[in-house]
Amino acid sequence: MSQIKPLIDHLISDTMLEDSNSVRGEINAVAWARVSTDMQEDRGLSLPQQLKEIREYASNEGIHIVEEYSEAASAYQKYDKRIKFHEMLKRAKSDTNVNAILVHDLSRFSRDSLRAKELMRELRSAGIRVISLNDPELDPDSVAGTYLEAILLAKNEAYSKDIAFHTKKGCRANVQTYDPETGWAYWNGGQPIWGYSIKRFKRGNDRSGKPIYKSIVVPDDTVVEGKTVSEWAKYCLVELAAKGASLDELRDFCNEHNIPARRGDYWHTSTWHSLLQPHALLKYCGYGVWNVHKRNGKKRPVADWVIVENAQEPLISEEIARAITDSRKEKRLLHSFDRGYSKSKDSPYLLSGGLFTCGRCTSNMQGLKKKGYGYYVCGSQPYRKGMGCGTAVYVPQDWLEDLVIDGLQELLKLSAASKSFVSRINSDIEAIWLSGTGCDTRVEEKLKQVESEITNIRNALLKGLDDITWANKKLSQLNHDKKQLESMLDVSGNPPLIDQDIAASYLTDLHHVMDKGENKAKKKFLRSRVRDIKLAPDRLQVEVTYNVPGPLVKSSIAGGGFEPPTSGL
Repeated sequence: MSQIKPLIDHLISDTMLEDSNSVRGEINAVAWARVSTDMQEDRGLSLPQQLKEIREYASNEGIHIVEEYSEAASAYQKYDKRIKFHEMLKRAKSDTNVNAILVHDLSRFSRDSLRAKELMRELRSAGIRVISLNDPELDPDSVAGTYLEAILLAKNEAYSKDIAFHTKKGCRANVQTYDPETGWAYWNGGQPIWGYSIKRFKRGNDRSGKPIYKSIVVPDDTVVEGKTVSEWAKYCLVELAAKGASLDELRDFCNEHNIPARRGDYWHTSTWHSLLQPHALLKYCGYGVWNVHKRNGKKRPVADWVIVENAQEPLISEEIARAITDSRKEKRLLHSFDRGYSKSKDSPYLLSGGLFTCGRCTSNMQGLKKKGYGYYVCGSQPYRKGMGCGTAVYVPQDWLEDLVIDGLQELLKLSAASKSFVSRINSDIEAIWLSGTGCDTRVEEKLKQVESEITNIRNALLKGLDDITWANKKLSQLNHDKKQLESMLDVSGNPPLIDQDIAASYLTDLHHVMDKGENKAKKKFLRSRVRDIKLAPDRLQVEVTYNVPGPLVKSSIAGGGFEPPTSGL
């Protein structure tokens, strides 16, 4: 063995030296630089500075840079949104000449320790190593290198999370701070909701003497088709959305009137869906709302939202916001009924498909044949061997359908023929509506009366009224009343009273459909005239709520109408 060793050394020494020089001189790398904030630019971590240092390092180490890539984005944002980063990786993996990626430090590569480790391992398996200018060189195949790599990547991730914590803390404080000159709350950044724009101004200097800029949200005064954008937004919310306009109708209105969309050329239904969300309506009411969405776009619990009163000038009143929400709820309920109709329109059971529900578990009552007769039974009962929501109640199909149709016909006849009946019902509806909405049909008359009293007292003071204390107290009360009445002016509309002519047309339609219509036409008609039917199983009672167009309730107790379950069911 001692004789052959010199021979082996002689044969391989030149080859190894040649291979070593070859590897050292043939490192082809792509350069990668990244910044996420302006503060990093100030600390000397700008993209040009990073690339300059990378070039100097490559020149000293004999590394050839085939291409340079850079990105101004957070390394902790959604992975698929780092477009330039993916372009760099694609080039490195697809080019067989590239065997390294040069970075200023590993935090420029990724701040997610798990993702960075997986990515670096994937690159190493493809023959590509990540070289950091400011981190120690690691041997990933050694125990010490494995530990050190994990520590470095974890340090970068922890640092990023610490920055995020303090940034969020600062944003939370900023959005709750009011500007001393304008009185409005500061804006954290990003695009404001449609109808508003950003106003930016200088507010002093920081410790280094650099100017501090703050922003607030103000109504957008850009004129489009004869109105400002804020006026268009207010019109769409007050005159359309609050009065029941659908998302499609709002979209079409904006497109037809050439109102510029926030993104792209045209308005879309999804845009109006987002503008009518609760947090958006709060903003239109003048509230500042922050911390609504998580990083993945999902909403946080309302308890986590930061809500600031009087953050900006409101475009709508809170009553209008409630009206919009109520209208949306009614449409969702109607849409859920429509879905039920589409699935059950050919069913021989006229009240199936979500119109008739169980009061115990809210399941739909569904049709069931039993011993040759048709019944309605809670959807949790059939085929479950007694494992439903409770003791089953079988409601005879013919009995219930006749009850609903006869009740509707009776109400329509009264509405169409009896003026006294309609007058009494309308009085009750108006009283309920006034107490629920806070709307007063005499608000303008009352406002004029209050203004007249204020004018009289002021004239009396000018003429030398002695009791100034009484006058001031009375004026304070009258001004308070005036503000309340003025706020009620925004709540407009009329109660949904029954119209005799409409009731008569409903009655004609009822006779025509029930006599000559197909089963699906009968179902559709009943769904438009009956709001809902609920079964109270414990009391053996059915409650039917009609739309004529106001809700009228008719109840029926099951005496001989209901059939109790027989043994074995």
